[in-house]
Amino acid sequence: MSEGKEPGDGPSRPLLLDWTVGGLMFVGVAITIQAVFHLEAGSAAEWVSALATVAALAAAVYAGQAAWRQLRIQQRALFEQAHDKETGQARLVAGWVSTIHVARNLSTNQIIGMFGLDVALRNASELPVYELSGWVQDRETGGSVARAPFSIQVLEPAATPAKETILMRTGLLDLTALGDPEEHKLPSAFEVEFDFRDSAGKWWHRSGAGGLSAVEPA
Repeated sequence: MSEGKEPGDGPSRPLLLDWTVGGLMFVGVAITIQAVFHLEAGSAAEWVSALATVAALAAAVYAGQAAWRQLRIQQRALFEQAHDKETGQARLVAGWVSTIHVARNLSTNQIIGMFGLDVALRNASELPVYELSGWVQDRETGGSVARAPFSIQVLEPAATPAKETILMRTGLLDLTALGDPEEHKLPSAFEVEFDFRDSAGKWWHRSGAGGLSAVEPA
């Protein structure tokens, strides 16, 4: 009956594999050095010199790669800082549909249409933004639902959003296709899109999905 091998009796398979791979790599390097430097097997001084040259070259390559990576990291950090500074105020300006105004069937109290909605516009920065103009559109179709675009000449910083009441393009937007819609869910069916100028004079566009992008002045 053979005895089981204890864990500490000898090197493990992964360790043996590491030794094997390391030995093969050493042999490969040695063969390469001998071919490049035309060394004799017994010339110890020449071998030491060649190994030192290869080691110095490898160290120089590694140092160059490390310096390049560090430079890229610094460049990326500077770019992100500049981008954050440029978009700092614009990122704090947002708009959304906060409330809808609906018409109801007097006998059943069911919602039959919508004639207006309130757009909330928030400037959470410390400075005003200017010439804000936008529109409301249907989230599904992308079509405009407002009778006319809304505009605010100056949107002051405030903890409470400003409110703009928008009237429907058709006078009464038919909602019967929604069955029996719930009034508190209807604002999510619409999105607000607008352009504005920040305090530094740069123009921005806020998409209905919330995306922010720099634009040229109209």
